[in-house]
Amino acid sequence: MYVAEITDYDGAGFEYDVKVTDGEHQLLCMATSKINIGCSNFRLISCFIRNIKKIDTKNMLISKLDGYYEYKIIGRVVDIDQKIVKVFGFNIEIDEAFPREVRNGDFLEIICLRIDCQL
Repeated sequence: MYVAEITDYDGAGFEYDVKVTDGEHQLLCMATSKINIGCSNFRLISCFIRNIKKIDTKNMLISKLDGYYEYKIIGRVVDIDQKIVKVFGFNIEIDEAFPREVRNGDFLEIICLRIDCQL
């Protein structure tokens, strides 16, 4: 996963729109520090989770929703302690508690209003 595109969002240089890619899929994220195109040394962190639930499917999904940064993602839990979900080539740290019955290897459906890209 790496940064494919950067746009100065606020005009003052404090917040940026950042498109990250795994080579096949893209996510539009918010970054609050300057990051370079091609950079791969960053973390993706979900913000403002609207819904999170365990599901039976084994198919990953990235679906852009109506909100500017809003996504529906379906991914596999790879680290229950660090709350990391793998969606295609992206590892996303989830900023909410998982449902109690979730274990490593389970799939979650998550709707988040924003995904942050942090160095």
